[in-house]
Amino acid sequence: MSAAEETSEHGRGTKGSFPPDHLEYLAHINMNAFFGFLVYSGKSAAAAEDYKYWGGAVMPWRHGTSDEPVTDSAVVAREEEHKAAAEAEDEANGENAERLRGR
Repeated sequence: MSAAEETSEHGRGTKGSFPPDHLEYLAHINMNAFFGFLVYSGKSAAAAEDYKYWGGAVMPWRHGTSDEPVTDSAVVAREEEHKAAAEAEDEANGENAERLRGR
């Protein structure tokens, strides 16, 4: 019997294959490294300052969780500074803000 004709230890398919109703971790793969990005860190509170920018909107700064417009002028000024600094850093690294936004 050739290797291709050998049945797996689960009785179906070729040796080394698994039926769709059976999943098994592979011993040579470190699952913590592979699935580490999926681990929940335990944080349950939203960020204290969560804002996003809606380009082209009359009031482009929005609260990150509710999408409500930001009306506090101090917050808008601070976020404009952060945005300008990030765009300057992108430009210094040879990136174009419009290209990064996919426009």
